Amino acid sequence: MAERLHTCKTCEFFEYLPGEEEGNGPLGGMGECHRNAPRAFTTSAGLSSNDGKQSAVWPRILDADWCGEYDRKQETW
Repeated sequence: MAERLHTCKTCEFFEYLPGEEEGNGPLGGMGECHRNAPRAFTTSAGLSSNDGKQSAVWPRILDADWCGEYDRKQETW
């Protein structure tokens, strides 16, 4: 099977997490997709819906992942 050329690793919207560059992380190269705005979520800290902590994060993905919104990484700006 041929290696997929258009993976997150070569996409303009992909950014490695610290220490994950070049696949050095425990799952390979993990990063964030910055194609869309961060997603909001609430952690459930207790029984009351007001107890949770709210946060917004970019989706976490592996550099070998891919999607239909690929845009080749620009080498220079």
